[in-house]
Amino acid sequence: MSKPAESSKSSKKRILIIILVIVIVIILALLIFYLTKCARNNLAGYALEDFQYNTEKLAIKSSDEINADLFGATIKGNDGEKVAVTATLIEGSKVGGGEVSVKLSAIGKDGIEKEKIITGIKVYSEPTLEYHDTIKFIRESDSAYDQVFGIEAIDSFGQSVETTATVIEGEKKEGNTIKIKITVTDPAGNYKEEIFSVDVWGDHYYRVDAKGNYAKDGEYIYFGEYPQTIKAESVEIIGKTPNERGRYLGSDGFYYAKVESAITYSDDKPFCFSDGTTVVTTGETYYFKFEPIKWRIIDADYSLENRTKVFLFCESILDNRLYDLSEPCNNSYEDSEISKWLNDNQTGGFYSTAFSAFEKGHNIQTTIDNSALSTGISPNPNASNNMHQKQMFLLSYKEITNAEYGFKNETAYGKYYQLTADKLRERKVSDYSLANGAFCELDESNSYYRNGIWWTRSPLNDDKKSKSLAVQSDGSTKPFIVNHQAFGVVPAVWIDLNTYTKF
Repeated sequence: MSKPAESSKSSKKRILIIILVIVIVIILALLIFYLTKCARNNLAGYALEDFQYNTEKLAIKSSDEINADLFGATIKGNDGEKVAVTATLIEGSKVGGGEVSVKLSAIGKDGIEKEKIITGIKVYSEPTLEYHDTIKFIRESDSAYDQVFGIEAIDSFGQSVETTATVIEGEKKEGNTIKIKITVTDPAGNYKEEIFSVDVWGDHYYRVDAKGNYAKDGEYIYFGEYPQTIKAESVEIIGKTPNERGRYLGSDGFYYAKVESAITYSDDKPFCFSDGTTVVTTGETYYFKFEPIKWRIIDADYSLENRTKVFLFCESILDNRLYDLSEPCNNSYEDSEISKWLNDNQTGGFYSTAFSAFEKGHNIQTTIDNSALSTGISPNPNASNNMHQKQMFLLSYKEITNAEYGFKNETAYGKYYQLTADKLRERKVSDYSLANGAFCELDESNSYYRNGIWWTRSPLNDDKKSKSLAVQSDGSTKPFIVNHQAFGVVPAVWIDLNTYTKF
């Protein structure tokens, strides 16, 4: 073979050797890099980083499932890879009002473990939500529903929780029925709501028809309030001290009047208040709920186009009073104790007790006809002078026989003062009156069962000035001695429905 051919073959071998050496060097470099990295890793060691979780998650529901997602718990290895986390209840019971401890656990590469214990986690069950469900109406201007309905929410640890009350259906306008929703959410997220309906009354009065339904021109009106019905057994009186108007707050959100040492008209036959179970007992202490006073509109000022001035006559015997305390007897209405009490604006007087400052502003001061003609007989030497600027008064003989007011005018035995029975003149006795010694018909077989006797302002024309006319339980009339404590008060008043002056 020639030398040039041998030289070419030798060059190719050198090139192959050089390439082989380069490949070996690269492989060795990569191997050294890999071994160096492994050596470094082996020198530092594999590890798990710290747990990441919601450190403010210290309240859970009793219904919650204990897991990592509940606490937003995650963890990574120092190689940046995520590792599964488990959460385990290790202390306490998942019951509302208790506390638990939870352990977060993770297992990384090569069995490397890490754990974190979270303590002081409070467990909440559904909060309690209470409100006065006996309240069936609100005023048009009411807005602080938490106060109106006595709303209170309590969490599992006995702490108050903020509530929200909103109108969800209907317009809060007089005469409407609206739906109100109360909601509460406790620190753990437990949610509760209550939905109920109430009627909307005017701010100072509310008109209804004979069936009790709202009616803009209804012949009945609720105006003012007075203690009437015995406190329900389920209601507790909050505190021993009354407010500035002498009223005691009940757990149902209503106010109550206190009667200490009750008086009964007769102890011969036991009888009950309107609840049918509580026996009226002499000497006992009772509480009576302040409730709206129901009146019948018996007249209106027809000189006004819209007839906003109306004459109201109460639908029940609200209280009972001596007509007069004078010795010797005095049946003059002008000077009577009963008239003074009706118009007394001090604590204990009817006017002060029954009406708020705004309601008093609707009352019209009235000239009261006390003439002999108003008493049903003329002359009547016991008739008194007309009374000016009085708000409250009793009806006269002339008024309780006025056919335009719906009353009958039929007499018995030819005696002017002996009117025959009239259903429209009958009046039921309130529980409050019973506890103060009011007379009450107890014969359940009579149609006038639980009716009472009530005073008019018309005196009899007797020489002794000892008697005044009263309406009996069947609506008939008869004169009685004016010092009868057991006879009731059925007040009357003129009011202006639209305009008023704040008292």
